[in-house]
Amino acid sequence: MHQAIGLEAQRVPLSGATRYQGNHEDVDVKVGAAVLRCQVKALHGPRGTKGVTQALGEADALFLRYDAEPGQHAPPPLVVLPWRTWERLLKGR
Repeated sequence: MHQAIGLEAQRVPLSGATRYQGNHEDVDVKVGAAVLRCQVKALHGPRGTKGVTQALGEADALFLRYDAEPGQHAPPPLVVLPWRTWERLLKGR
């Protein structure tokens, strides 16, 4: 899909099981001079893809916050982008 919109992208051999080019991610996407190291995961079950899609709705992004344990700091939130938003960002629109 990245190549279809004119970006250089490469699937990491063995789905990241080896440390290819210094990382163990699934896909490298070149955006300008930067290389984004990306993970690809399939979500299963009722709280998988369907749950994320429902939570996202028609929004441009979904922020997933962690609950912090008492006395602890929560890690930064995760950001989930639908392809339409990702493509707009990569194309600079």
